[in-house]
Amino acid sequence: MPGHPGVDGIADFSTNDELYMGLAIKDGNDVFITGVAEDGTYPWGPDRNPQFMPGGTYPLGWTRRYGDGNVFVLLLGHDGRSFETPEFQKIVLNGVEWAAVGVAV
Repeated sequence: MPGHPGVDGIADFSTNDELYMGLAIKDGNDVFITGVAEDGTYPWGPDRNPQFMPGGTYPLGWTRRYGDGNVFVLLLGHDGRSFETPEFQKIVLNGVEWAAVGVAV
């Protein structure tokens, strides 16, 4: 979502990472980054058994308020490849900054 502090200064980018499919987003969550997957059969679970996964657009990051605090959620970073992209690194830094705003230390 352009304009959200989580993606401030971030251009569209591609990465190879895991998606959480069928994830329900609660009211009050402000989704700022999504991932797109195609229908397909993929290895899944501890035994890596083939499983059909529906395509779609899935949330990868969101923010919300919780009491007096800020919650920043980012689902990227499962196997380290995401960590190598400058965009991912910047999103993490954006999240730390956003979550710390207004929080007493």
